[in-house]
Amino acid sequence: MKYLKIITLVHLLLLFSFLKLTAQESEIDSLIQLVKNAGEDTIAVDAFIELGKKIPDDPGKQFLYLDQALKLSLRLDYKIGVGKSYLALGLYYTTQSDFEQAIKYLDRASDIFKELERKDMEIATLGNMGNVHCYLGDFEKGLECFLDALDVMYEIGDQSWIATAKNNIGSVYTLLEEDSIALEYYYDALSIYKEVGDEDGMSLTLGNLGNVYKGQKKYELAIEHYLQAVALDEKTGNTQQTGRNFTNLATAYGNIQDNENAIKYFEEAVSVFENTGNKNGLSVTYLTLSFYYRDINDFKTAKKYLKLSCEISKEIGAKHTLMNVYKEMSYHDSIDGNFYAALDNYMKYSDIKDTIFKAEKSDQIVEMQTKFDTEQKEKENELLKEKNARSELINQKKNILIIAVIGVLILMLIIGIIVIRISRLRKRTNKELEEKNFEINQQKEEIITQNEVLNRQNIKIEKSHKKITDSINYASRIQEAMLPAKVAIDQFLPDNFIFFKPRDVVSGDFYWIKEVKKHLVIVVADCTGHGVPGALVSMLGMSLLNDIVNNENITKANQVLEELRSGMKKSFKQTGTFDEQKDGMDLALCAINLETELMQYSGANIPLYHFRNNELKIYKPVTNPIGISHKEISFENHEIQLQNDDLFYMFSDGIIDQFHHQTNEKFKSSGLKKLLEKVRMKPMSEQYAAIDQLYNEWTGDVSNQTDDIILMGFKV
Repeated sequence: MKYLKIITLVHLLLLFSFLKLTAQESEIDSLIQLVKNAGEDTIAVDAFIELGKKIPDDPGKQFLYLDQALKLSLRLDYKIGVGKSYLALGLYYTTQSDFEQAIKYLDRASDIFKELERKDMEIATLGNMGNVHCYLGDFEKGLECFLDALDVMYEIGDQSWIATAKNNIGSVYTLLEEDSIALEYYYDALSIYKEVGDEDGMSLTLGNLGNVYKGQKKYELAIEHYLQAVALDEKTGNTQQTGRNFTNLATAYGNIQDNENAIKYFEEAVSVFENTGNKNGLSVTYLTLSFYYRDINDFKTAKKYLKLSCEISKEIGAKHTLMNVYKEMSYHDSIDGNFYAALDNYMKYSDIKDTIFKAEKSDQIVEMQTKFDTEQKEKENELLKEKNARSELINQKKNILIIAVIGVLILMLIIGIIVIRISRLRKRTNKELEEKNFEINQQKEEIITQNEVLNRQNIKIEKSHKKITDSINYASRIQEAMLPAKVAIDQFLPDNFIFFKPRDVVSGDFYWIKEVKKHLVIVVADCTGHGVPGALVSMLGMSLLNDIVNNENITKANQVLEELRSGMKKSFKQTGTFDEQKDGMDLALCAINLETELMQYSGANIPLYHFRNNELKIYKPVTNPIGISHKEISFENHEIQLQNDDLFYMFSDGIIDQFHHQTNEKFKSSGLKKLLEKVRMKPMSEQYAAIDQLYNEWTGDVSNQTDDIILMGFKV
């Protein structure tokens, strides 16, 4: 079950709260009495903040107390009280999943604590700002806040907060899949929490350790850590943390197929988050529930919880959770055959992912800009030095001229003649220099103009290349969405493999499977060409198959091929003239009657290999493509009564036509027969691995692949 990152993100909440979140009723009564006695005083401000922090399970009252603390602080000009009120309100809005308001109040608190030089409060603010950035999917910015907080913590030496920072840094490294670094920070944090007796911190760290072990599939070890964390939560009364640990326990039990405990802890988690108004925790738990029900093949319930998570994530602006919701929706749509809806949801997922990516890139742009500005300043300084040097040289020349004039006065005519000659020579030299400088400047301008033209051409080429690459990648996502999901194939043929190797980003080979009228129809096809042209033909072929099998309910193998040939000729307007396009496809089709277990096969240039009782039988196809041909032959229908352990293989010519990277020898159909004879007794997963290994040895490098390759095998 793939929900480790989301659950880890929930564990970042409120780690830097500088006040306890639970209290006895007698403490609350004492604080209320203190407020009444204090009146308009700073003591009342602190008491209001304490009250707000001690009743997290009653959001309405909590906000009322914190709002009163802020208003009273502003009236009294009690700056530290204003800062603490802003920080407490930032924490409140974080628990209510209003992250925009949370950032606003935390920024205000940060400014006040820096002005007052209150490093302890500055740490709390930095930590909680890091939490909010992580909820919004900006993990790099969150990590930056946590590291800044840790630097300040070492200055003041508060061990409990150092542990908190290490815990949060470990959580971010877990999200970035750096498990070894994350474990170092978590164990450091746990050691410090034990030393100072901070049971809330111990619970949080145990939960995060459980997340790492769960991600490493050490489920028993993960459950052990989660149960320790829950025991501490029940002791301290920390309901928010209890909800998160319940969710993590549920996922761990789901991973070991203990469904009773999984459902029990999911229900406990939902109850906690609903009662405390924690929408972020609720949206994550609903998404996790959808993963759970999808993995036990209860797709209807999975989609119900997916919809609930989507609605809440949109409401609170939780980008990271919403991104995962759209990705999961795309998966369900592809299984249901809703390929356009699947593509739409996948694009939404991609857009949110790109938004997060662009946010990361903006920092790099700023860094590059800073570097550029620095280099530019250095160049300006060098030019200034050159200008000063020239000015100094001109001044020296002026001094020489003055001395020369004095010499003229002293030496009279002789010196005067010399000066005149020197002057004439200088003018002639200067004129020559000016002419040369003019020529040099002209050449420079020409070079600059040529460079500008080249730069514009390069930019156009880069843009064109990017558009083409983006278009091909987009086509690949569309084609991937249209191919049947592996989980859908496994439902009908549990023991199967599909060896699928497109030569380019998109493929002219495709596979297709559909259940209709108690028949299972299986197709392997090789379209004319490869790359983008082949992919377009393959998408047309899948569309026609959907129309023929789904809409017209045709399940007889050779009749499907006849209808498909007719549809291809009509689509390509093929009439048999000499100069028209001969686009089409080779195809093998099997139709299994799920009640009688009678299988039909019909092929167009693609045979069917059948192993039974250690013997290979080859069902030959008609030597016509699906499309126009010089002499059309009717497609044949072969019937096979299935028996236990029957093995079937269908393949395109890409694998048998592949050249050896050293000997330049073709693999051939004889090579494929030997390979299948060798691996057929192994489980399908091991057959796939053996074929993949031989493919890598034969081709040497993926760039040597000459055509799209598909080989499907299944066992009855």
